[in-house]
Amino acid sequence: MLGRLPLLIALLTLLGGSLPGLEHPVAGVRLAWETIPARDDRGRPLGTLVVSALMAPSPPGHSRPVLVVFNGGPGASSGWLQLGLLGPLQVVLPTRADAAVPRAPMLAAPVESLAAHADVLFVDPLDTGFSRRAPGVQPSRVRGWQADGDYLARAVAIWLARHGRLGAPVVLMGESFGAERAVAVAEAWQRQATGVRLAGIAMLSQTVLNETDLRATDPALAMAMGLPTVAATACHYGRARGTARDPLACADAAARLGEGAYLVHLRHGDRAAARSTERLAADLAAVTGLDRTTLATGGMAVDRQQARLAMLHAQGMALGLYDSRRAARLDDPRGWRDPSLVPYLAALGDAMARYNARLLGLARSPVDGSAYVLYDPAVRRTWQRDAALAGRGFALADRLRTVLRQSGARLLLASGVFDSVGGYGADRALAARLALPPGQITILRYGAGHMFYLDAPSRRDFLRRLQGIAGGPARPLAASEAKDLLVPHVDRLS
Repeated sequence: MLGRLPLLIALLTLLGGSLPGLEHPVAGVRLAWETIPARDDRGRPLGTLVVSALMAPSPPGHSRPVLVVFNGGPGASSGWLQLGLLGPLQVVLPTRADAAVPRAPMLAAPVESLAAHADVLFVDPLDTGFSRRAPGVQPSRVRGWQADGDYLARAVAIWLARHGRLGAPVVLMGESFGAERAVAVAEAWQRQATGVRLAGIAMLSQTVLNETDLRATDPALAMAMGLPTVAATACHYGRARGTARDPLACADAAARLGEGAYLVHLRHGDRAAARSTERLAADLAAVTGLDRTTLATGGMAVDRQQARLAMLHAQGMALGLYDSRRAARLDDPRGWRDPSLVPYLAALGDAMARYNARLLGLARSPVDGSAYVLYDPAVRRTWQRDAALAGRGFALADRLRTVLRQSGARLLLASGVFDSVGGYGADRALAARLALPPGQITILRYGAGHMFYLDAPSRRDFLRRLQGIAGGPARPLAASEAKDLLVPHVDRLS
């Protein structure tokens, strides 16, 4: 079957449907939506994907790079990255992290756009955005890591062939669980022999290596990875000791401690510690703001989820999971509502309805007439655990390493230091696990949360860095913007 797959793609390209969307010139590129059939490995229909793309004609003899964009969840659409980073219209949000998020934010054309350098394909998996499963197709057939990656890999290959981009350099971008999805799609392309040319993978706030799955495999590393988030948060709220007041500097110091003496202590105790318990407790207290005696008597445990909930507990508040700079009261009669997620669901849901109507002429799904789905938590609740990833831990990281070594693709890892889902510590640990040549991997960290691109300075810098692997050389930063955002490659965590 694998050998016949390119022929199958060619047939589906011809028979999969026309381009029923409206086209609008936006900043010199063409914006359109279209449908792509989602099929399993036997060619049976699974549903219909509704995708949108920013495209421009390629000059003779040159094929523009293609950036393929997924979000995570599972259950999230690409609307987050369209409105926050890559779309032709983007939300305008307050610059202060503690400012209220407007329920109906303004939409404005971005100052900078990657579409000037590369085609951008926004992919909404089945049951997100306007994409829908076919009648009678059970969720279990599409809600699993490999099943999800397989049908998406086929669908994207169809799109590339349909638009004459099959030989173009392709960069996969995934946010959060979307990073795991990118691994699945890249691996499927290698199995399916589609001829797709993978040039890079950009992972935003990745969960390929995350503390939840790692606790059973390497609990010491799982805890150490969270230390930069705790330190940056303590710095933000004035709890860190010493002279450091820059959260990025605090996160860097905590990363060095977490990858060195702290990790050694967690794995081996005092017998292998490079410094005494008292000295290590003092260093931890300095970067986290936690009590030194409590640390020394509690086995040096610094759990970032517990720290997030305890930081402002005396004031009756808890910090957001996705951005610890945002806090909400615990005594809310509606129950505690994550201030780093709930307001954005409302704001971006409203904005996406206006975006779709204005740019695509769509108010409802062309598949079944239902409303756009920005995020459906039911998809996450019913997601199937793959037997191939049993125990997880390093399983996905090792699969990513194989993909990158076989393809030679570059890897870009980016996250916010206030993120308690992915985060800077996890990115550094993933880089160490992959052990790739320094020129093949780049780590970026920003003074923001999980959706760091919603922060305007972080978004501007990230777009410039992204151009380095998705459409030409990265433009230099102005002197006022250069804040050492590029982190050197981490060779190994000992």
